[in-house]
Amino acid sequence: MKRKLNVFLLLSILYLTCPAQNLIILQIPQALEVNAGNDQNINQLEQVILGGNPTAAFGLPPYSYNWSPATYLNDATLANPLATPEAGITYSVEVTDANGCSVSSEISINVITDLDEIVGAKQIFLYPNPAKSYLYIDIPDIAGSCELSVIDIYGRILHSSPSIESVDLNYRIDVSMHPAGIYLVRLKNLETVITETFLIK
Repeated sequence: MKRKLNVFLLLSILYLTCPAQNLIILQIPQALEVNAGNDQNINQLEQVILGGNPTAAFGLPPYSYNWSPATYLNDATLANPLATPEAGITYSVEVTDANGCSVSSEISINVITDLDEIVGAKQIFLYPNPAKSYLYIDIPDIAGSCELSVIDIYGRILHSSPSIESVDLNYRIDVSMHPAGIYLVRLKNLETVITETFLIK
C-alpha cells in the first residue's frame, strides 16, 4: 500500500511540474503548379487560347501571370490570353503566387501557312456573347462546303458540323452542358479559316 501511494505522489508531482503544452499544427500548402497548356497546331490567322484549366493551382492565391513574348497576345497578364501568331512560336508563362513563389511552363504553337489569307472582311457573328443556354452563329458567304467547330481551351472539339453550305446561315448550338469559360468557334474549308471567341457564363 505504501509503494502504491509513493507512485501516486510521483505521478502527481510530474503532472504539476509538466503541464500540458499547446499543440501547434503547421499546414504547409502544396507547391505551386503551372500549366501553359498543350502544344497545338493551328492554321494561319486562327486564334488559340493559351494556358490550362486552370493555368495555376495550389500555392497561395492570388496569382500573377506574365506571358512572354507578348507578341500576338491580347493581354500578357491574363491566365488564359488569346494568341493570333503569324508563325510558329513558343510561349512561356511565369506565375507568382502570394508567397512570392514563381513557377514557369511553356507551350509551342505551330502555325500551318498553306491556306490563302482570304478571310478579309468575312466574320462569324456570335450572339448572345456571353452565352448561357444557346449560342447563335451568323455565317458569312463562303464558297463550298465548310466545317464549323466549337473548341475548348485544350483544343478539344466539343461540337462539329462537317458540311455547311447555306449562305448566311443562322446556326444554333446548345452550350448549356459546357462549363463557364472561353471557347472558340472555327469555320473552315480548303481555302478559308475564320475564328471567333465567345464566353459561356
